[in-house]
Amino acid sequence: MAQRWLFIVYLIGLVTFTESARADETAIRKSLAAYVEAFNKHDAQAMGKLWTENGVHRDEVTGEEISGREAITADLTSVFKDNPKIRLSTHLTKLRMIRPEVARGEGEATLSGGGEDPSVTRFTVILVLHDGKWLIDS
Repeated sequence: MAQRWLFIVYLIGLVTFTESARADETAIRKSLAAYVEAFNKHDAQAMGKLWTENGVHRDEVTGEEISGREAITADLTSVFKDNPKIRLSTHLTKLRMIRPEVARGEGEATLSGGGEDPSVTRFTVILVLHDGKWLIDS
């Protein structure tokens, strides 16, 4: 009898964890979609708000790193000024919860409209839950 109750408690915990993970995944996907939407509006300020204060952006092609929300926002402002037709699309292929407040995503990003053929690159993103919002940390 005790084993049956233990199993029921386990199932309740599993269902609660699964529902929580599903809600986090939905929130993370919305955060990433907001990032792409802001990019395509060339709204560097909105994009900056989706980064943590000390976030680090590493360009997968050049290896260049930009540290901090302000520097990332300034860099994006420059990118948009230099590339007024640039557009972004992404496809998230993997999402894994590392801890309840940390997630790792992988996918492909396509940049187009810069006067050249679209470029497709792989990306990895680390997101952290901060004050109820999923923010990009790297």
